[in-house]
Amino acid sequence: HQKSRLFMPKAAVLNGLSVPSEPSKADVAAAVDKLWNLVSDFPFKSGKKGADFSAWLAGLLSIIGRRLFDGPVPLHLISANIRGSGKSNLAKLIGRIAFGYDLKASACPVNDEEMRKRITAIAVSGLEAALLDNLSPAGLGCASLDAALTTTTWEDRILGESRQYSGPLLVVWFATANNPKVVGDTIRRVLPIRLDSPLENPENRSGFTIDNILRYALAHRVELLSAALTILLGYEIAG
Repeated sequence: HQKSRLFMPKAAVLNGLSVPSEPSKADVAAAVDKLWNLVSDFPFKSGKKGADFSAWLAGLLSIIGRRLFDGPVPLHLISANIRGSGKSNLAKLIGRIAFGYDLKASACPVNDEEMRKRITAIAVSGLEAALLDNLSPAGLGCASLDAALTTTTWEDRILGESRQYSGPLLVVWFATANNPKVVGDTIRRVLPIRLDSPLENPENRSGFTIDNILRYALAHRVELLSAALTILLGYEIAG
């Protein structure tokens, strides 16, 4: 890509990508519809194509287009009023469309020092997206995370070594939780994606529009990724 200076080999999994050279508003609207139809069974609090769906879509597009813009990205916090509402699956869908596999998930560090070490390890690894899965009741927020969410570079001593890491930090952060508590300045650095299920046991639901949605996302990855790229290119064409 001329702007990002990235080279992407034409892997077999991406054969068949279909993106208009100059997407129209109708092309972009159809692409949004395709991605909405994928997740329409999730109980987004803001309803059909509301703010919560838009925030989920922003998370997907942020990963795919991360090298095309400067500046930091907010943490996408997928929360729900009750367990079993689909938080982890929403995060997995983003990974499967963007990468072809689930986002790398880990528990949220319990204090600032552990969070700093986690961030440094992620920066060194060059990881493009990270998921803090099932936040603890202690909540989300510390100085190191605040710093990571407002910068695109990172410097810290590498754990177990005497050398320092100093380089890019372009990871897109995600987190999941039930009724989370976000503390301190972190709340200003979070993009909420809220699920609100009216069911006591939402994990027992049936009658979904798409059966086995995670398997579906992999099987239809090319067309879903094409839709996401169409939205990004349409935004660029529109100026």
